[in-house]
Formats: sequence, structure tokens, C-alpha cells
Amino acid sequence: NAYKIRQGTKVICDEAFRVFLFLEKVFIPSSVIAIGDNAFECSDLHEITIPYSVTHIGNDVFNSCGSLHEVVIPKYVRKIGWNPFCYCDCDIKNNSQCFKVVDNVLYDFEMDTLISCLSKQRIFVIPSSVRTIGKYAFCGCHSLQIIKFTRIISHIDADAIRDCCSLTKIIIPKGSKMTYKQILPKYKDLLYEEDTTTDEVDELPCIFSRK
Repeated sequence: NAYKIRQGTKVICDEAFRVFLFLEKVFIPSSVIAIGDNAFECSDLHEITIPYSVTHIGNDVFNSCGSLHEVVIPKYVRKIGWNPFCYCDCDIKNNSQCFKVVDNVLYDFEMDTLISCLSKQRIFVIPSSVRTIGKYAFCGCHSLQIIKFTRIISHIDADAIRDCCSLTKIIIPKGSKMTYKQILPKYKDLLYEEDTTTDEVDELPCIFSRK
């Protein structure tokens, strides 16, 4: 149930351990500098220690690793792809100066980009500093019912709130309903409620992905 990667290995390739159903623990040597996309997706991983040598963590690395308890982002990580923790229920710890973790939500250091939300809150308020919400950022947040935006976001990926099965309402700044309906065209059943306590904003063009 455990696997030790050979010392001297520099990169864990894309999908290297994908769907390893009986893999509970992986020992990663200090020679590894990068973990590829979907490297451990759908594995039965319980425990992993990412060494200080790693500087890059790819897209969807731990996607659907439902048994994973905790991941510590090491000090020298400089780049993280889109949400590495889709459908996970683990705690995120951070030692890197390029990122921040607040209430189990992963941001870049400036809190300009929201990368991954593993919060179990029923209502989540997007910090006012956030300008970008990345691909699959809220993917699989099953307890999430309401998201509140305190400002217009300049970029939201069209799949940012994919599979949030309890999400029913988005609270948005006054005067921004048409903008948010444009940004999130896939989610026609969502209730968009304008926050009447905020000042009205002009409708602004936003950048978003339709994939």
C-alpha cells in the first residue's frame, strides 16, 4: 500500500499514479522538483509529504483523493496549477511565501487569485482583494450554499463552481446581475441576489472562460 519513488527522480510525470486504488502512502525523495498534472488523481492516497525541493505543483494533482488527510505546500513552491484539490476533504497547510491559506482556502500571496476552496462553510464571502477565480476553484464544495461577491471579479473560470451540488444563490454587488449572468452562463438555476447594502456599480466587461 506504500510506494517509494527512487532517489534521483526529478519529475513525477502527469498521471503517474492516477487511479492507483490501493496506494495509501507515497515517499517522495528530495530530488523531485515538480509534480505533474493529475499525478495522484483518484488514488486511495491517505498520506503524502511533499519535499522542500518541489517548486511546481501541477493541475488537478490530488483530484478525488477522498482519503487524503493533509497536504503541506513546501517552502520553495513557486507555481501551482488549477485546483490541485478538487473533490478532496483534506486540510491545506502552507509554508510557501508565494501563497496563502486562510480557513482552508488557497490563494496566491497577494490574495488576488483564489485557487482552491476546501472550506466547509455554508456561506462563503469572496475577499475584496480577489480579482481572479481559477478553474474548478470551488469544485466539489458540497456544503456550500451561498457565495457572496463584494465586488465585480475581473476573471472567473466558467467551471469555477462546478459540482457545488448545494449551491443555490449568489449574492452580488448592486447593479451587476447581467455581468454575473454572463460570467457564469452554465448555471441557469442559480438565484442572483443583488446586495442592496452596497453602492451600485456600473456594468463592466469581464474576462471569462467557456470551456
